[in-house]
Amino acid sequence: MTSDEEYPEEVHQVTSEYVETRSHAWHHEGSNDQKRNRFEILMVVDSEGREFQPTWGEKPTELFPGVMAREENGVQHLHISRDVCPIRILFRWYAEYVSYTDSEHNSSWTTYYWIRYVR
Repeated sequence: MTSDEEYPEEVHQVTSEYVETRSHAWHHEGSNDQKRNRFEILMVVDSEGREFQPTWGEKPTELFPGVMAREENGVQHLHISRDVCPIRILFRWYAEYVSYTDSEHNSSWTTYYWIRYVR
């Protein structure tokens, strides 16, 4: 994956000192099926176009000045200073449906999208 790949993009204006964005996951299991959704942070691109893949751990690590990455209980967090904007973040959204009774209805898909944070 590279920062020049074309995916849908949302633009968010940062109006406070910083913004925190995070991944999330959702899982539901019933008696006949299960559904899973996972949003993951794959890459951060700084205002000069340099690409960074976060190193996830409980202890915060600096991706570059103004952006900190950490993971807590399986959730990825990015703490972004307004001063480093504009930056772009590439997310992956994965969804899966599994039927325990009718496998022909099983499905999964993956999509990618950018969020651009601006001042």
